[in-house]
Amino acid sequence: MKPTNIIGLAAAVFSLLFAYLFLQRYLGLVPCPLCILDRIVLAAMAAVFAAGLMVSSPRIQTLLLAVNSLLLASGLLVAGRHVWLQNQPFDESSSCLADSETAQGLGELLSDAFGATSDCGIILWQLFGLSIPDLTLALFALFFVPLLIGQGYAIARARPTS
Repeated sequence: MKPTNIIGLAAAVFSLLFAYLFLQRYLGLVPCPLCILDRIVLAAMAAVFAAGLMVSSPRIQTLLLAVNSLLLASGLLVAGRHVWLQNQPFDESSSCLADSETAQGLGELLSDAFGATSDCGIILWQLFGLSIPDLTLALFALFFVPLLIGQGYAIARARPTS
């Protein structure tokens, strides 16, 4: 179980550092609200992976894996929405979040709180032809593998031996 947590923690921390130090500080790209949400999910996953390194109880390990699985699902949804937005025809009125007044209020709150812009549909940077949301979606998809392995290991440890 520890290797799963080490790999997950390292990947999450590296991704957050890459986003902040390279994309935001070096290239000067301002994150949109969906990018901020992705970073929040990654930071939460990193915290759960770090907690997994500190506990040895199989029950708590299984609980932490379940929490990270829920975080992973939310990260996949946010990154998937971001990729979908970037593949739609650009419209000035399109929102990063849902179109209801509540979601627009949340978008404004995120924008004010984190200095985010609202141009989620614009591709600002690419690596090997993949946009930042494409890469983020791939990252969350790659997190699925260690979490799946960790879940299998936790289930095997929790079963009583005959």
